[in-house]
Amino acid sequence: MKWLSLFLLLLLFSCSENEFEVEDQMYNCLLSHAKKEKIDLTKELTKLEKKYVKCGLLSNTSGKAKIAFYENILKTGDFPKLPRGCTYDSSLFKALKWFNDPVCIDKVEELDAPKSKYFQLREKMESLMSTGDATAVQGVKVMLEVLDA
Repeated sequence: MKWLSLFLLLLLFSCSENEFEVEDQMYNCLLSHAKKEKIDLTKELTKLEKKYVKCGLLSNTSGKAKIAFYENILKTGDFPKLPRGCTYDSSLFKALKWFNDPVCIDKVEELDAPKSKYFQLREKMESLMSTGDATAVQGVKVMLEVLDA
């Protein structure tokens, strides 16, 4: 489940354009938290992307490649198995603990956050998880629907 969160983070930020002001602010807050922990989040995300390209999980590092990864999960109904030797053990997971940090969220509330993709996704994922029997594949479906992929 950790690497599902990583791919979600990668997808949100690699697809980001100027209209994603809330997501940009959230990412900047994450960068700030990571920097305090002496973690170069951008470098760690880039290393992760390259590792998954090398392992064949992604065709390249583009947002479209990440969407294709998720679409394949919907098509097969399962997550691909990590190839042997394709592990990623780093400080990146530690940095992600701030993804739902109230301080970061408070900073973006004045940016019309409820209309943002981040908050739409968060709301729909919370609703899905509240059913108690949600699957990761259903979570992927919700992500792609929110991102209009």
